[in-house]
Amino acid sequence: MNFRVLRFAPQIITLVMGVLMVCLDWLANEKGALEFIQRFEVASYDWRLRQERLPAEAGKQVGVVYVDERSAARLKEKLDVSWPVPRWIHGVILGELKAQGARSVGYDIFFTRLRPEDKAPTKSGLEPVSSDGVFIGALKQSGHVVLGAPMDPSRPGDDVVMPAVPFTKAAAAVGHAVGRADADGVLRRVSPVVDDPVAGRIWQLGIQTAALGMGLDLDHAQITPWQLSVPDRQGIWHQIPLDGHGRLIIPWRLPSAAAVSAHNRSFVEMLGDAERRRKPGDESSFWKDRLVIVGSFGANPPLADAGPTPLGPRTPYCATHWNIADAMMRGAFIHTPGPVTRIGITLALMLAVSVLSWKLRALWATAAAVILSAGYVACSVWLLHLKGLWLPMAIPLLGATSITHVTMTFYRLLIEKSHKRRLRSIFQQIVSPRLLEMILDQPQISWAPQQKVMTVFFADIRDFTVLTDASRLDRIGLLPDDQEADPVHRQAVRDQHALNTVNLYLTLVVDTIKKHGATLDKYMGDCVMAFWGAPLDERHHAAKAVRAAVEVQQGLHVLNSTRKAENERIEMENKVRQAQSLPLQPLNALLTLGTGINTGLMTAGFMGSEAHLSNYTVFGREVNLAARLESLSGSGRILISQTTFDAVASSDPELASTARSIGTHQVKGIQQPMQVYEVLWQKNSEKTNKTPPDTFKGTELSGETQNNTQP
Repeated sequence: MNFRVLRFAPQIITLVMGVLMVCLDWLANEKGALEFIQRFEVASYDWRLRQERLPAEAGKQVGVVYVDERSAARLKEKLDVSWPVPRWIHGVILGELKAQGARSVGYDIFFTRLRPEDKAPTKSGLEPVSSDGVFIGALKQSGHVVLGAPMDPSRPGDDVVMPAVPFTKAAAAVGHAVGRADADGVLRRVSPVVDDPVAGRIWQLGIQTAALGMGLDLDHAQITPWQLSVPDRQGIWHQIPLDGHGRLIIPWRLPSAAAVSAHNRSFVEMLGDAERRRKPGDESSFWKDRLVIVGSFGANPPLADAGPTPLGPRTPYCATHWNIADAMMRGAFIHTPGPVTRIGITLALMLAVSVLSWKLRALWATAAAVILSAGYVACSVWLLHLKGLWLPMAIPLLGATSITHVTMTFYRLLIEKSHKRRLRSIFQQIVSPRLLEMILDQPQISWAPQQKVMTVFFADIRDFTVLTDASRLDRIGLLPDDQEADPVHRQAVRDQHALNTVNLYLTLVVDTIKKHGATLDKYMGDCVMAFWGAPLDERHHAAKAVRAAVEVQQGLHVLNSTRKAENERIEMENKVRQAQSLPLQPLNALLTLGTGINTGLMTAGFMGSEAHLSNYTVFGREVNLAARLESLSGSGRILISQTTFDAVASSDPELASTARSIGTHQVKGIQQPMQVYEVLWQKNSEKTNKTPPDTFKGTELSGETQNNTQP
């Protein structure tokens, strides 16, 4: 496995995912592609809107004069008129709105042609008057009425059908009621202005109504894809955010007549107010200083004018205009972040999920990704309600969190399985099972050569040369007494006996140090090299190494005691066998161990090319010093350096108290003498050590080492 590529796998995956997220954002938001992403986004927006509680001030400055099936039936009953009602009724309603002090009125009922056949009622004996004429007079007298212009179905684009010319001239302005639903059929955005080839620039009905009531100068408005700026009479500019494509996001907050029941009147109620006004002392001021939208709440033809919006499947479309007008009065619009912010949010989430998915186990990473996503959703709901900010949700959730997490998890399940298999083959023989599992559980460990402070351990079996001396083996009875055996056979027996004996001792050494968390570096003949502090970082690695060395010596002492007792039994049996002229049984060899330990800055890494890794090892001068200490240690002794002693003293003072200074010694290649300590591993250590401390005074440590040491 290429560890260099593996080391940068998280960064490579994150980079690829980042490029993918940018491409998805560009396609979905700039090119209008990826419809499924757009549908998810707008559906999440609709859900967020429906979670909102209306602010206390919402709708207080805007109201609705409406007609529905119930009020139409009452009009039929009282006045014997059907929908569409004669224009004079609208004239009466406009007169009453003006009398009550309405600031401006927007009509979401369309007057695209004259109806000269309709007559207005008059006092008895007077000539009937034109119903259209009554309405025209009311328009002129009011002076603040905006008539709606519907979309022209016979022409492409956003062309509109203007009100009849007399109505257009009498009204203060005309506002378009063009609304194009999104791909899912839901109305969420409108064009703030349309350029009709005949009528010229026509502002949206809600915008025009609010501008008229607020004194805004739409003639000098400035519009960009992201913002509509309108000055008022004092020269103060009012900013209206757009969606980046020149469209206004409808701030759907006031859902229906039921939600604003305190701020609406039916046609019948308005006619009743006008009737009561004729009586002295009964004057209503319900509409004082309010913007008014006149429209239909009908559910069935011919009154039906409703459709799907974020608030529901049958929202009256006249709600579009009063929501926009209300937002302009309160300055509470819906705005979206720009592309830089939008992509930044996505990349930040993606980076967070990448780190979590790489650092944590799959289950914990999934839980963390879910929690992060839930937190982002909660934040997006809160910001929409508090600040009117529509944060993107589709790409951050589907892409930045879900796809990134799945990709990282898939990589770890497939690629890391092979990686772990390779690591297991390398480390299962050189570390304990517990440490091996810890290594496999942390695949993000860097396998590049790294310098770090570690502790290295050298231990050499003493008397191995004596053990392999054929004459010595024969002389002390360590081989069977078979004078007639073939010389080749006798040599094979000698070799096998020596190998079995050394393996017995080395197995005890290796099993013990691995139990204490060591990484076995290598066997060098009858010498064992191991280290602590890599590949996993370890606290108190010096103390662990010394504690392991003590347990090794104690274990060897027990082993030798057992073998010595066994030898006494064999010698007694051999006396009997000798008397019977039987072959003698071989005795057990008793071996000892010399140990050197040093702590310092070393380089840890794999030996060999990435394609042919051999083992995980350490290099450096400090390794060489540990080897020199081992060569000095003699039999049954543990020698440690000053740095190892200091590290043990800081982490385990009790263990450090078992060490004694044996003076300074000159080390080959090092100018300054080296302070050396001996760790006393049993109470009578002084008696068991074959070489007294004074023997080493002034000695140069120049023992030879193999492979990892440096001169």
